Amino acid sequence: MGRQKRTHIKRKTLMSIEPKNLPDQEIISLFLNRLKTFYENPENLHASIKISVSDYLEHVYFLHFYDKLIIEKGSTTKTLHAQITLPLFIIYQIIDINYQFDWNDLASTNGIMYSGDINCLKFFQNLCLRPQPQTVARFHRAERLHARNKFQDIKKIEYIDKPTQQQILEAIKTGKPVVLKGFEKPIKRKKWSIRRLKNFYGNILVAHPQKSKEETLSIFIENLENTKTLGHTKLPIEIWADLGPICFDRDEFIKPQLSIGVANADTTHSSLSRISLAKFYMQMIGSKKIELYSANQSHLLYPLQSYNEQQDCWFKPENPDYEIYPESRNATKISVILNQGETLLLPAGWFSKSYSVDDLNITVSYCWRYG
Repeated sequence: MGRQKRTHIKRKTLMSIEPKNLPDQEIISLFLNRLKTFYENPENLHASIKISVSDYLEHVYFLHFYDKLIIEKGSTTKTLHAQITLPLFIIYQIIDINYQFDWNDLASTNGIMYSGDINCLKFFQNLCLRPQPQTVARFHRAERLHARNKFQDIKKIEYIDKPTQQQILEAIKTGKPVVLKGFEKPIKRKKWSIRRLKNFYGNILVAHPQKSKEETLSIFIENLENTKTLGHTKLPIEIWADLGPICFDRDEFIKPQLSIGVANADTTHSSLSRISLAKFYMQMIGSKKIELYSANQSHLLYPLQSYNEQQDCWFKPENPDYEIYPESRNATKISVILNQGETLLLPAGWFSKSYSVDDLNITVSYCWRYG
């Protein structure tokens, strides 16, 4: 494979449209055409998926992933790898400039049905995402800050014991990651275990985005243990009393996420990615390794052009392909082991990738709205 060719899109095209008063068929056409605008396929995925709109089942579309995105209507002779049925209101949300669409939020994706190859489905889901203008601006601001302060040369992450709220605010402002420890409030969290979590909250329903359904927390954990895969879900409100944020008011945070990792799993916690807000990673059970890349190295990490608050990267540090992503050879990283009871504060713009260290570990992460 040759060197990855980057497509440069003018910033104004990042903005979606406001689909008020448009005919339904025009909305569908705009949706399909927009998929082509941000299409990129550096790893040469060859696959075909079927798209149906539940409001107009007589209209069927086929997306063929090659060097370019090919769209057929009506029928195809190609082998299908996945199928997706979307309600029209979901398509409205995806192309609406005023709406931040999130595939991991079951409340937002109610009515979507899909089956087939997970990688093909994920590829399609990424194509549907668009950043808000403020998200793009935050990333650009972080890149300038990191370049000015040469954050790519940082060798070690600072630890702050029993930090004050003022120290936390200063860390967010400076843009440097720090590990926070010694909090008085979450002392009881050090006693958490998988068994205790199941005993206290095992019957609570949690969202399973990959299955587009809800299941009990006990089943969610057991499935991850048995299949040795990663898992993400929104933190149920019932657990906030014990696993709530360590600083600021609760309503200052976007819905927190519960991440469960298994050592030597088929996949790690997530792809290399960055968030446009300050993020707190609170390690509840076990330990995890987190690798960090400064924001001003974005040109070396091949971030996707389609994203929302979180921007994933094509480059995979755990299995680097320098033939496709040659510039990544020049990227520098710092690593930290996050132990039980510790919290990593990651200011906006940092790229991160996490790996399980212990047999099973649980992390609760919070994004601060004002970071």
